[in-house]
Amino acid sequence: MKFPALISIAVGLAGCTVNGKPVGFGGDTAGPLAHAGAANGDAPAGSSPAGSSPGGSSPDASSTGATTATAAPVAPPPSACRAPTGRGADEQPPFLDRPADPWLAVKDGQPVPMDLSRARVATRSGVACDARHDHCLRDCSWFVAHEKTAVARPHLLGTDGAWIGTDISYETDVRAYRTVPATRRNLKVGVTAVAVPEGARAPEDETAALDEWRIGTVESIDWAAGTVRLGGEFNKDPYYISATRVAVLRYQTGGKVEAIAGMDPRAPTVDELVLPAARAAGSADPWAQVDSAGQPRVVTDETPLTSSKQDCASKHDHCLRPWTWFVETDDGLQPLRWGRDGWVSPVGAHVGRPTVAYRTRPARPDDLHAGQRVITYRDSKTGPANEAEAYDQRFWAIGEIETVERDHFRISGDYANFALDNARVPVLWWLPGEKAAAVE
Repeated sequence: MKFPALISIAVGLAGCTVNGKPVGFGGDTAGPLAHAGAANGDAPAGSSPAGSSPGGSSPDASSTGATTATAAPVAPPPSACRAPTGRGADEQPPFLDRPADPWLAVKDGQPVPMDLSRARVATRSGVACDARHDHCLRDCSWFVAHEKTAVARPHLLGTDGAWIGTDISYETDVRAYRTVPATRRNLKVGVTAVAVPEGARAPEDETAALDEWRIGTVESIDWAAGTVRLGGEFNKDPYYISATRVAVLRYQTGGKVEAIAGMDPRAPTVDELVLPAARAAGSADPWAQVDSAGQPRVVTDETPLTSSKQDCASKHDHCLRPWTWFVETDDGLQPLRWGRDGWVSPVGAHVGRPTVAYRTRPARPDDLHAGQRVITYRDSKTGPANEAEAYDQRFWAIGEIETVERDHFRISGDYANFALDNARVPVLWWLPGEKAAAVE
């Protein structure tokens, strides 16, 4: 493969060329992306009705220096590939109201080239980039894969034979895939898939949709959690199925486009799609991890902890797994699980000599008063950033509340301020040789 030096999209690139060729969507512009604001906030929670044009606003160009974005139209998939015809948001192809036919980008066994000489991608707002809108991908986008680093980016093929992506890469020797949104029918262990990283339930906006995805072979699927795991050393965290696409067509420079064996190379129907769902709130029952003999239940959960950003507020049980015990040891307070041979750290930390173990729940407002014993995350403002951080013993403390203020509290023997939302209340305790009992 040929890779030019990648250049930040924030730097002006007027007349930028590589090997005599203009790079980016339009070589006479200031780069391929003009990001004009986020499309849908934290994570899309649904999609717009078919044929509708969701409303939306964007920052004023005079204050941001960016091209003003308008809510883009939504339309059915076209019968032929379309390229942007200019710089403006109104010169971009409409978003799709359903997944596109993978074969749209193929003619006579070859990827369909497009005239990209006048094209420039202006990212737009107002549409949820979920599977219903084909994840906001452009007509005839192919994912150009760099399997060694588990990275894939959407690219378009120009009439000059160059594959152009929004990272301003210029490539002529590629392995590329046409993809469709993941569904219960097409998502299987062993298939090739691409997914949006960083714990996103869908691309945050059109800019994210046209940026870096992860690629790999599906290793496992958890339909209850709505996640999938891909193989490879760079794919450590699970990805949301709603932000995953499966490869159905494959192309290698010099060859012909071929359907991937065992895959249905057709677009899924709207009723098959997996759309982003709001994360369910709630906390685990503290007594659920105690057996009929009053002893901790053995847990063999070996699933790696997630390190991508998550909402770990109390409403999500601080991202603790349902089997978590807080154990006082001579190494400090440790969040652990009970295994066949005793206490186990899910992060592989050394487990000190244990004493009393607690099962807890998030504190309620009426719990937070002087004298209440609590276990709390050590931060004055926010909880853990992710599941892995929730199991770092350095970030937990135990003690009795001394004072409670409007937005924080203090515990005995510690001068730090702790956020009210980070507190947990011990519900039951257990010592080896004893039966679990309620905290009085």
